Amino acid sequence: MANIDINWKSKNATRFFKGIAKNVKGITEQKSKDYMKLLAINATADVLQHFQDERGPSGAWRAIRRQGKILNDSSNLKQHVQPGHIRKIKNGWAIFNNAVADNGFPYAVAHDEGKHGQKQRQFMWLSSRRMKKIEKETVQFMLMK
Repeated sequence: MANIDINWKSKNATRFFKGIAKNVKGITEQKSKDYMKLLAINATADVLQHFQDERGPSGAWRAIRRQGKILNDSSNLKQHVQPGHIRKIKNGWAIFNNAVADNGFPYAVAHDEGKHGQKQRQFMWLSSRRMKKIEKETVQFMLMK
């Protein structure tokens, strides 16, 4: 692995970036779990807002023929949006919704991805507003001692 040394003219900048490097090197398993919790809380709040707004990343969900909130009949989809439903993946992390019907049909995936004859109504995504909040909190987390 190659190392790159960057020297700043500003003592404040040098101190700032050395502090970040020290904190990143000092990330423990517990601190990593704490960070995952922070991500999960943000992701959960955003996904739940999508149910309230009835919107996907490209706009409003397709209307339904009956009255009521879309994807809210039993609240089962919303109830499966939980901070504990986050996992590390190869290039980062993923939130997931494991809601299934009584017969095992994976209707969370079917609705979100438009599979198995279901109209796609994406709810498992993060808004740009929430991503900016996560970015800020990530920087704050990296600066914590």
